[in-house]
Amino acid sequence: MEVAATPNASTTCTGGTLTASGGGSTISYTGGTVSVGASCLVQADVTAASDGSYSNTSGNLTSSLGNSGTSSASLTVASPEIDLQRPAATSLADGATDAQGSVAVGVQQVLTYTVENTGTATLTLSGTPSSTAASNVSVDSISAPGTSSLAASASTTFTVAYTPTAAGAFSFELDMDSDDADEGTYDLTISGTATGSAEIGVGSSSGGNLEDGDTDTIPGTPSAGSAIVITYTFTNSGSDTLNITTPTVAGNISNETNVVVNGLTLASNTVASGGGTTTLEISYTPQASGAYSFDLQVANTDADESLFNITVAGAASGTPEIEVSSSVSGALSDGGTDSIAGAITPGTATSVTYTITNSGTDVLALDVPSVASSISNQNNVTVDSLSLAATSVASGGGTTTLQVDYTAIAGGAYGFDLSLGSDDADEDPFDISVTGTAQSVASGL
Repeated sequence: MEVAATPNASTTCTGGTLTASGGGSTISYTGGTVSVGASCLVQADVTAASDGSYSNTSGNLTSSLGNSGTSSASLTVASPEIDLQRPAATSLADGATDAQGSVAVGVQQVLTYTVENTGTATLTLSGTPSSTAASNVSVDSISAPGTSSLAASASTTFTVAYTPTAAGAFSFELDMDSDDADEGTYDLTISGTATGSAEIGVGSSSGGNLEDGDTDTIPGTPSAGSAIVITYTFTNSGSDTLNITTPTVAGNISNETNVVVNGLTLASNTVASGGGTTTLEISYTPQASGAYSFDLQVANTDADESLFNITVAGAASGTPEIEVSSSVSGALSDGGTDSIAGAITPGTATSVTYTITNSGTDVLALDVPSVASSISNQNNVTVDSLSLAATSVASGGGTTTLQVDYTAIAGGAYGFDLSLGSDDADEDPFDISVTGTAQSVASGL
């Protein structure tokens, strides 16, 4: 313990000389007087290097009445001591740097600081902490401590929220005021490095902007069997380069329904920050009339949309296409002749079967044939019946059969015309001339 730098020494005694030098270890008083029956005080401010109880013993007290010996007194020193921590129990010295490492640009960070009073007297905090000298960062908010008065060993917390502005170094100062004798303003520097983040946006050439998981509904009804190209534009509105993995049909297309995806062409794997763009072209072919769809997944470096998913859906128009093949002579053309090989026996029922194939992109509808409506120009023959297995033939190679039963009347050439009605636009009806020879039967006398 020593005399304070500013001693503020004083006495209520009369006269005399009081000596108290700042930083010294003694206080002296000489030459004063005290009236009969009275008392007086001699006092000065002192300081201690640490908290605790101190005992001070004076020298001999001498006066006109003689030597009254020494006098002792005890003094207890208590003071507050601020300690700022993050995380709790990890102290940050006054003037230290709280290093943040790498954090994402534009993403708010929230720090929780603990204030503990490690002293022996109550610590009083002054208001809400403040920030200064912000560089490449927005200090969004600083909360007030939970309490402004902390008893010895007590603690409280407050939060600081900040958002880095752009890629690169950032920093700001944090100041907290209190009645700590030697750390009245506790200073920290908050600093780190901001890293950019990519942000993907997708626009379709057919329908505008899309969100992750959306369906891109293709307008119109394109013809089935014809290739279609759709273009997606990828925009990076983020603060770091967007990287896109080259997509393939095998790796990025799934759930193809009534469609074949032919290929994908990505213009660039990297998209510059701040509005850069690239394109992805997809070629696909609807297989038949009706609804079609497929799923597209694009892998990229957007943190929360790293797999951007789109369902492409639409409807295609189609046309049926009839093809006819004979069980006797094979494939036939509209207006062709089915020449029946071999001689048949007059009066004996014979049959020929026609396989009807739909190679088109829409369902083929067949008219129900009958002898009356579909058979003409019967020559030396009687067509007995026609049996069609189905009137509807699926697109893309579906088939059905028509059996024609007929009987030659006499030996020699025979023939008839068959007409098949359908909704094939350019082969309705499909006409076949059936010809053949019946053997002659000798007669006896």
